[in-house]
Amino acid sequence: MKKSLIALAALATAGFASAQSSVELFGIVDAGFARVTGSNGHVQGLSTGGGGAGSRIGFRGTEDLGGGLKAGFWLEAGLNNDSGAGGTTNTTNIAGAATPTGALTFNRRSTVSLITNVGEVRLGRDYTPAYLNETAFDPFGNNGVGTGVYYQINAVGDTRLRASNQISYILPSTLGGLYGQLSFAPSEQASNTGVAKKDGRDIGVRLGYAAGPVDLAAAYNKVERSAGGLSNDAKHITFGASYNLGVAKVLAQYSLQKVESVADREVKGFLVGATAPLGSGLLKATYSQVKDESTAALDPKSKKFAIGYDYNLSKRTKAYATYARIKNSDGASLTTGSTAGLNSLAIPAGLNAADRSSNGYEVGVRHSF
Repeated sequence: MKKSLIALAALATAGFASAQSSVELFGIVDAGFARVTGSNGHVQGLSTGGGGAGSRIGFRGTEDLGGGLKAGFWLEAGLNNDSGAGGTTNTTNIAGAATPTGALTFNRRSTVSLITNVGEVRLGRDYTPAYLNETAFDPFGNNGVGTGVYYQINAVGDTRLRASNQISYILPSTLGGLYGQLSFAPSEQASNTGVAKKDGRDIGVRLGYAAGPVDLAAAYNKVERSAGGLSNDAKHITFGASYNLGVAKVLAQYSLQKVESVADREVKGFLVGATAPLGSGLLKATYSQVKDESTAALDPKSKKFAIGYDYNLSKRTKAYATYARIKNSDGASLTTGSTAGLNSLAIPAGLNAADRSSNGYEVGVRHSF
């Protein structure tokens, strides 16, 4: 009897193990020392989440359900490894509802999925389609002092990067290079709250084509909000393209943020850049520009040049160095560290005066596991 019970238990365990395709612990720890200089002084120290890539820890896995159907999960928490604190999140996508930095939360991604050969249905907090497009065509990946200057002005708010409560459909990878995503995050406000009942509703779409050396994509996001009983909806539109020449890859993109309110605002920016293998690493360079158009008399304008190098110490560990310079005009006062709170130093107000230039550099190490 004992032998029979042991055999049945072993069979049950084997069945469970074969059904569970994979469970993985993964992450990145990135520490970079940065120094940003403005006309009125400088600030230096470790960037909050890493200058080369956002530090994170996560768990992900898939289970084969049979008949071509799989279930998947992804839990990913952001880390500010200079202090050990966790990153912020926003449960409702409403402006001003972000949680304070502190406890570890799965703020980067928290999703469960059903995956078939006709695509994936994904539920939970995730990147917005427009941000995915924005970061895909920036050689610096929107991290650290080298990120495109248009990213340093955030008119969209908390859903510029990610949206909570998303219901997404992702195209399968079997469409001959065509890829895309459609996302919808419903408002979680009660229906009897009047004009605010749509607060936090986010809609996004991304469509692209990648084959051989060519990659082209466009994306759109809209988050509905109100301010003082008036519409304060924000739209984010991005276009990106890259071409791999073999010896180098060239990239370009355009970004538009538009806030529809009493004081309409448009933030327009573009980037051109390149990456090239060099020795045991990758050389990166970009030129980017942003113009903040509103009802103000001046439309502040900033131009930025950045150059960096990633050196591969191993397959999982890199050392990196980046230098950037910003030239401001028409009332702009951006510094190379003001990256809308993403993996940046804390930049004090008034570090740089209007129409003055700013320089910045960072050196660091990144380990992936």
